[in-house]
Amino acid sequence: MVQFPKENRFGRRLFAHILTVATALLIASCQSSETAKPDLYSQTSAPSDFQLVIGEGGGFTGQWNGYIVDSTGTVSSWRGTSPEQNVKRTAKLARKQLDKLWQSITNARFFDIDTTGTGNMTVAMQVTANGTVHRTSWAKPPGTRSPLAPVQVLYDSCRTIVTRAK
Repeated sequence: MVQFPKENRFGRRLFAHILTVATALLIASCQSSETAKPDLYSQTSAPSDFQLVIGEGGGFTGQWNGYIVDSTGTVSSWRGTSPEQNVKRTAKLARKQLDKLWQSITNARFFDIDTTGTGNMTVAMQVTANGTVHRTSWAKPPGTRSPLAPVQVLYDSCRTIVTRAK
């Protein structure tokens, strides 16, 4: 068996230690980003910082309309080029309705949906929960065969819950 000079063995050990530390850091960083999502999905009621913003619009006017729901169940409608414009309080969701809305979002695994498409008419949905803000947008699908149909179903479900509130 061939013996390497001491300097070479030291270099290999140092390289092995650096490689081990780098691998551990890489694994730890991957795990930390994935552990936040299951916490959101395990909650049965809307978190204290919950906010839902849904809307659709675009076209040649660039006008949008939608709804904002906060953690207390207050529903506000908005109309304009952004959710901050022309906001009017329209209803209040009961706690049971708010939790049903939250369950729709978590059952659809909304925080795992990664789409930011646009079209002539665009639909957008943004949810804030436990300090996490997640937004998706997509071109309004022409029919049920679109690969984004499940996202549209979630949007429609949320919009139905919100518009039925009194």
